[in-house]
Amino acid sequence: MAETITEWQARQYSDNVNYVYDGLRGKSVDSLVMGEMIHSPVQGVLDSFNPVSNGVARDKVDRYEDTVWSELAKSRRWCRPYKTYMALPLDTFDQARSAVSNINGVHTTQIAKALRNREFIRFFAAAVGTAITGENAAGTSALPSAQGIALGTTPSDVLTLTKVKSASALFDLNGVPADPSVRHWGYAPGQKSAILAITQAASSDFTKNRIYDKGNIDGDMWMGFTWHMFADVRGQDDASGLSTLERILPISTTTRTNIAWSTDAIGISRISGVRTRLSELPDKTYTWQAYGEIDVNMVRVLDGGVVSILCLEE
Repeated sequence: MAETITEWQARQYSDNVNYVYDGLRGKSVDSLVMGEMIHSPVQGVLDSFNPVSNGVARDKVDRYEDTVWSELAKSRRWCRPYKTYMALPLDTFDQARSAVSNINGVHTTQIAKALRNREFIRFFAAAVGTAITGENAAGTSALPSAQGIALGTTPSDVLTLTKVKSASALFDLNGVPADPSVRHWGYAPGQKSAILAITQAASSDFTKNRIYDKGNIDGDMWMGFTWHMFADVRGQDDASGLSTLERILPISTTTRTNIAWSTDAIGISRISGVRTRLSELPDKTYTWQAYGEIDVNMVRVLDGGVVSILCLEE
């Protein structure tokens, strides 16, 4: 006779997945933007963000002059949330070890990690992708070419100090506050060697971060940016070594896209947080299914708050 799933087990599983998801080491997507850029919970197919440009005050010329109205440029960006899920079967062997009731269990942890990774992928895809625009969501807007820094030729194809300065200058030009809590930089492990080779980043003569001591700049503030490393999702060992399951930051052959952004440049629309199901599958000999999903997406709201930086993947 098959063992049935109790209501308590289903609730415990849900609590455990959410607990692990919230407590995963590293960054959450929500921590990468300011609170005003997170819409949660939202309803409907599309969610809108409505950026407004800065205005310019007028000098009064005549003592009794007529009032002259100023104009604020307004636009609209749309986000279309959709679901991502992970479903895993649990047979008798798994049930004894997986941990539907153990917060450190294999299935619980892997579902939480998979959902978190997918959020990061969507975040960076939205940062450099095509945004839905217009009053009626009928237009599109690509990241302007002026917001991109080219790969360059050897030896300048790696991540260089010049590229960091160029990204910083673009943010300055676009009025992004010169504050490392506002300006962020996402890079892949393939840029680590190049960063360590930048004297102004690695030498204690220039910075107190002492990145050679810890071997990484991840989490440090340097050149006006807070730096974040995002590694690709690697799979199990096989005959050819570790396989790459998902790319967090975009890559084309050996060209990796680093992405710099301001915390007000990308909007997050979340219909729901993590939802789970723990079910019996009668058509699968009453195997259990552990299921988790999120319903969320992102959109680039301010073009001037995102810079794409192409670098050689070493």
